[in-house]
Amino acid sequence: MPEANLSPTARNFEQTIVSRWGTSIGFACLTAIVQYVESKKKEWIKKALSDINQAVSDDKLCVINFSDFHFEFEKKQYDLILFAAYFKLYRSSCDADLRGVIFRNIEWGYIRFENCDFSQCLFDNSVLSSIEFNHCMLYDCVFRFSQLSDVELQDSVLSYARFDKGVIENLTGLNDTTLPVPFRFEKVSYLFLIRAVINEIWQLRRSFKEEDKEDKNVLILPEAPTKKTKNKHTIFKNNDLKDLQSRNTKAMREHIYWYQYVMVRLSTFKKYSRWDNFVFTVELIMTKLWTSVWALLGSILVINLIFGFVYSFFETPIPELLHHPLKALYFSVVTFATLGYGDIHPITRIGEVLVIIEVLFGYISLGMLVYLLSRIVDKKY
Repeated sequence: MPEANLSPTARNFEQTIVSRWGTSIGFACLTAIVQYVESKKKEWIKKALSDINQAVSDDKLCVINFSDFHFEFEKKQYDLILFAAYFKLYRSSCDADLRGVIFRNIEWGYIRFENCDFSQCLFDNSVLSSIEFNHCMLYDCVFRFSQLSDVELQDSVLSYARFDKGVIENLTGLNDTTLPVPFRFEKVSYLFLIRAVINEIWQLRRSFKEEDKEDKNVLILPEAPTKKTKNKHTIFKNNDLKDLQSRNTKAMREHIYWYQYVMVRLSTFKKYSRWDNFVFTVELIMTKLWTSVWALLGSILVINLIFGFVYSFFETPIPELLHHPLKALYFSVVTFATLGYGDIHPITRIGEVLVIIEVLFGYISLGMLVYLLSRIVDKKY
């Protein structure tokens, strides 16, 4: 839950949940938890290898519920219940209380967590692959620069979770019960999409040139590998959200489906004709304009600057605006907003055509702006 909605008592309680892992006993418990998971995984692998024909088919995942977990601190034995009682925390609804734990650089796979409370946990730069969360709480959990692949939710809650610039691939089990409130994530930027399209066009152009060189028996040297960088937005792949029907998650669902379609289409850019790629590029730009106020405002600014440039540096459209950039920009804005003061007007056919085109751009853009603002108000109320 956002901190602004918490009372001072609740805020102090939630701070205790997280800060307890920074104490000496908390560090001992965290170390023991990581070792416990690794030991359980090794036991499961050993059991599977001992009887491949039966064990692997019966136990496809390593079941972990922390029922036999314990660790030693200052010559005393603790389990997760006693550890929570040490900080006078109320007991979690799940048997395994892991609230607020911080996992960094872990790689877990083929595990079924049962009845575990991971609320407010931080998975930092971690990889979770082929994981099942069965009757688990992932409330307000943060996945930062982490990759989730083939993760399934079974009667688990993911509300208020945050995915900071990570990868979510084939996340299943999402419905109005497991996700009553949308999780948070980093949206893809407008500039990233434009660069991606330009890069695909450039690669397609280079591939044509390389084919010509190959026909001429010209040696083509491979490019040097580039350094891998962290994601600048949350990446979604092959996620099925058909069971999410709530109005609260509508915007999130639409963005994820749109993002997955765009990424698949970009990856198959070379398979389509030039006309199909042109239509897709226009569609991509217009779709982003329908969903982002800043992208729309930026496009409005660019349109006005382009028309102002044409009016100012070309004599044919409107001669009195030639070499008067500020006056030309003023006329462009007035025309775009369809105000039409009448102090300046075109006197040539080309000028009239340009004004008609800009007016149409203005009607469409202003209509889109009103639509976006109404959506923002609708989300809040």
